[in-house]
Amino acid sequence: MNQTYTAVVKQDAPCWIGWVEEVPGVNCQEHTKSELLNSLRTTLVEALKMNRDEACNAAGADYEELHIAVWSVPIFCAAASHEYSGPIPSARCTFGVS
Repeated sequence: MNQTYTAVVKQDAPCWIGWVEEVPGVNCQEHTKSELLNSLRTTLVEALKMNRDEACNAAGADYEELHIAVWSVPIFCAAASHEYSGPIPSARCTFGVS
């Protein structure tokens, strides 16, 4: 399943720093923007696998895995001063307010 996540990146001389908005703890620092995006992808895949493994282990032996859909909701991000339509808003954003 292909999913899209939001990388929040900025240059903080001399490095690039970034976070994946929808998954807490996924953040990286690299020398170039390209290296940063690759690191964020790798870290995100590792975090999702770890979270999945933890959830399956916590569920025990008799569990069911179901796919659920999340619809985009227009939100206003005060920190970025623009409207964003993404799958999961961060704590610094509010639903439908601009």
